[in-house]
This record gives sequence, structure tokens and C-alpha cells, in this order.
Amino acid sequence: TFLYDGVRVRDDGCVDNLIRGNAIFGNGGIGIDLSVDAPSANDLGDGDGGGNQLQNFPVLVSANGQFITTVVGSLNSRPNAGFTIDFYGNAAPNATGFGEGQRWLASVPVSTGLDGNASFTVSFTNAVSAGGYISATASDGTGNTSEFSLTIPVVPSADADDLDCARRILSTLARRAYRRPITAQDLETLLRFYQTGRADG
Repeated sequence: TFLYDGVRVRDDGCVDNLIRGNAIFGNGGIGIDLSVDAPSANDLGDGDGGGNQLQNFPVLVSANGQFITTVVGSLNSRPNAGFTIDFYGNAAPNATGFGEGQRWLASVPVSTGLDGNASFTVSFTNAVSAGGYISATASDGTGNTSEFSLTIPVVPSADADDLDCARRILSTLARRAYRRPITAQDLETLLRFYQTGRADG
């Protein structure tokens, strides 16, 4: 059975095709296919050629959070160059494990060093719920967009901002309820109740 890809960029001089911010998902094949050969492997230093110069895709390491999702990853490509990393939220990964682009989330600029490496950490608010998936693409300065990265699941974890917010609210309520200044021990006791409630859903 022939499987149709979302977007195909062929080898015959097809370069500088910018593919950003679209909704690409639910295809029989992969979301973006460079050189029309199923997922193309990254190569060290990104010196190969083909459709969209076979631009390397980002490597996502982790995605954690509840209401604030923090994604950590890296890109290896041509040295001393600028790229844009686009992030996408997905309800499920493609059957290959590589991403699709169901919903565009945000982008971040990165620059590689002499070794061709760039790392990034980016946070989104209320972007993808725990149990969803995140994928990403990389686009160079002339508009060569990569295939989608491998997807990674969003793993639930306590958000630091949530705890800070809970601490402020509980401090205010406790002062009013106790009618005295509260101690660190008072606050930690209340925070334990909050964290237990969060864990129990």
C-alpha cells in the first residue's frame, strides 16, 4: 500500500523550501519527507545534500510539566550558523515514531558553535497536556526546513511556577486565618497538603 506523506521535498534541485507553522498530521506516511525516502537520518556536521539540503532535525531530550511544559534538546548542523527551531504539539506520534505537526506551539532561534552544536531549553504555558507529544523542526537561514524530529511524550511533573503561586496564596490565606505572622513550618505544612492534593488529582 502506498503511503502519502504530508509534505515531500524531492532531490532534484528542491532547496530553500520553508515549512513552518503549518498543521501537518494524520498522513499515511511521515509529516515532512526530504528526498522522499522515509525518515532521513541526521549526519554529523550536516554536510550532505538533497531535498532542502537534508537539513538535520533537532533532537529532543525531555518534555516535562503540568501547565508549563519545558522542552530540552539540541541541534547538530553546519557550524557557526543560525537556525529556527519550531515546536509542535501532537495527540499521538506518527507510526514511525517521528513527529507530525498537529499544532504549532512556538519557535526559538539558536546558533551553532564551531562544533556545529546548539542546545536549547524552552517553556510553553498551557501548550501540551501531560500524555501528549512534542516534535520539532529546524530551518536554516535560507529556508531549508528539516523533517520532523522524533516525538517525545510530555511527562507530568510539578511546575516551579505553580509551587511559587501556591506558596503566595497559602501565605496570604494563612495570615488571615491565623491572625498572626506565619512561620516557615506553617507554610510547609500547608504546602504538603497542596502537593498531596495535586498528586491525587
